[in-house]
Amino acid sequence: MITFAQIGDKQELMQLWRTSFPADSEQFIQLYFNTKFDPHNTLIFKQKGKIIATLQLLPYRINYFDVIFPCSYISGAATLEEFRNQGIMSQLLVYALNHSKNRGDIFCLLFTQEDSLEQYYKRFGFANFFEYEALDFEFQEKKNVPLYYHIKRLDEVDFELIYQHYNKYCDRKIFWVRKTREDFRVIWQDYQLAGGDIFILKRDGFTKGIVFCKKVENVLIIKDVTTTKKAVLRPFLHKLADMFCTENVYIEHAVNDEHNAVSRGMARILNFPVFFSHFARQHYHTSIKFAINDEQISENTGFYCIKKTKVEKKELWQDTQSINPSTFVKRLTFYERKFNKNDRRIVNISPYMSLMLED
Repeated sequence: MITFAQIGDKQELMQLWRTSFPADSEQFIQLYFNTKFDPHNTLIFKQKGKIIATLQLLPYRINYFDVIFPCSYISGAATLEEFRNQGIMSQLLVYALNHSKNRGDIFCLLFTQEDSLEQYYKRFGFANFFEYEALDFEFQEKKNVPLYYHIKRLDEVDFELIYQHYNKYCDRKIFWVRKTREDFRVIWQDYQLAGGDIFILKRDGFTKGIVFCKKVENVLIIKDVTTTKKAVLRPFLHKLADMFCTENVYIEHAVNDEHNAVSRGMARILNFPVFFSHFARQHYHTSIKFAINDEQISENTGFYCIKKTKVEKKELWQDTQSINPSTFVKRLTFYERKFNKNDRRIVNISPYMSLMLED
C-alpha cells in the first residue's frame, strides 16, 4: 500500500536509510532528517504495517529564461533488500511522478548512486540531462596569494551576503537548479560535518568567488566554485591547498566548454503542455512538432504543434511515430543551444545541478 509518511515514521525511515546507504555517516543522517525530511514529501510502501520501501520528493526550483519552474528531486529511494526486484519501487515511482505533476511541478530530477541504475530510470521517462566540467590541479610549487586577496571561511556574519552572491551566480542560466537560504545553510552544515567548509575569496572588500570544498584522503575535492577566471581561481586554489596540506585539487564546476561536458544527473518533464507553452514563448521564431507518448503520465501523450508562441495539442493516433519523455529530454539541450546561440539574456546553456547532498 502506497501512502504518505507520518511524523511517527521518522525513526523507521532513518533505519531504512542506514540499511540502504551504509556509507552515510550517522551525523549526516541526523542532519538530513532534521532539515530535509517532511512527511508530506515522503512516500512509503507499507506491507503488514512495516515500511518496506520509500522515496522523498524534495521541492526545488529550476531556471528557464525569466521563469523559475517548481520541480521535485527524488532523494532516498530505497527498498528493503528482501523485497527488491518485485516491482515495488516501480509502483512508487509512477505514483511519485503523477503526484509531483499534480502538485504543480514541471520537472522531476535525480542523481543515480550507480551507473547501472540509469537504464532503470530511463524506463520512467528520465534521461541524462545535467552536465559538469572537471579539472585536476597539481601544484608543483606553492605560491603566495597576492596581498590584495583575502580568504576566509563562511560565518554567520557573511551568510546572507554570500547566499546572495551564490544566488546571483545562478542567474541568467538555463536549467540550473536553484537553492533557497535553507538549502544553502544545510549544504554549509553538510560540508562542515565532512571536515570541509565554504570559503570566500575577497579583494578590496568585494567577494570574487566562493568554493565548496572538503578533503578526501589526500585530495581536496571542490564540488562547485563561482568563478573559473584563472587570475582569480589559481591563487584561491593555491591558498586552499596550503590550508589543507595537499598538492592535489579536483574541481567540478558548471560547463564553460560544452566539448568538455561530463554527464551526471537525470531529469524528466512532468507537464509537457505547460513546458511547451513556455518553450513556444521563448522561441517565437520557431515552428516545430513533437509526438509524445508518455506511459507514466497519460495526460502528456499527444501530438504538439508549436508555432509563433502558440501550442496546439492533438490526439496521438495509434500509428503515429512518437518519442518518449526520455528521448525528448535528451534532445532538449541541443534544441536550446541551437535556438539560443546568440541570445544575450543567457550566459550558460548547460544544465547544471550540484550540491544536492548526493555524496
